[in-house]
Amino acid sequence: GGGLSGLTTGISLAKAGQKVAIVSSGQSTLHFHSGSFDLLGYNNSKEVLTPLEDLKRLDANHPYSKISDVATLAEEAIGMLRESNVKIKGETSRNHYRLTPMGVLKPTWLTMDEFFISDSAETLPYKKFLLVNFAGFFDFPVEFIADGLEKLGARVNVKGLRVPMLQERRLSPSEMRSANIAKLLSDENVVELISQKINTSIGDAEVVLLPSVVGLCSDEMIELLRSKVSVPLFMVATLPPSVSGVRVQNALSSRFKKLGGSFLLGATVFDGVISNNKVESIKISTLPD
Repeated sequence: GGGLSGLTTGISLAKAGQKVAIVSSGQSTLHFHSGSFDLLGYNNSKEVLTPLEDLKRLDANHPYSKISDVATLAEEAIGMLRESNVKIKGETSRNHYRLTPMGVLKPTWLTMDEFFISDSAETLPYKKFLLVNFAGFFDFPVEFIADGLEKLGARVNVKGLRVPMLQERRLSPSEMRSANIAKLLSDENVVELISQKINTSIGDAEVVLLPSVVGLCSDEMIELLRSKVSVPLFMVATLPPSVSGVRVQNALSSRFKKLGGSFLLGATVFDGVISNNKVESIKISTLPD
């Protein structure tokens, strides 16, 4: 499989000198990625703030209880993400909170650098928000997000941006998806236009929140946009498909290939030869061109 588990396993094996092939029949669950990576966010339905401490209190049948050193493996995972040019924030000893598309703060371990987070579930790092969406983009429920922030004492101004490049896409709701928008927002001139429109709407806002529809292939356009907006700007996850998840998948698969791994997308394993508990060979079928 070519998802997060398959890619990280493949990278680990390739780094250890193994000859590795990843066979993936289609797109992975990273296309539903929230922008965060969880370690232990809940235990018996209760929020977890210090995951390493709560790991010690898990039931003996829990999968983590069967691993000898989760802390070391977690740090190795952080290193792997950073080696793959996935920019993240967070630490293993303490969870933070990510803002969901439903306006709820949920505990998590690591979050990609451009996303909005808070250290607390009861307070926010800012009081005055500008919440921006693109006209015709319905996979970003601004009402829920604004309501969630306001319940925590924030003042939220909602602004809809009209971008000429998206006018044709707005004619078909099926085309107004995050990945499609991100392809159009990969141009410096478009980013410049968006930043100008945001700056004229900021008023006294301390921070800008934007749907995660920038940075499909790299974080270059995200950094450019953030540098041109006059106050801090952060992304909030949208409904799938996930732009950040596609970028993570591309980054990890690129790292895997650089280590000598073979990535076979659009292929399915249907048979194989196993001898003495060792896979000697596999047979795959591929989709026609």
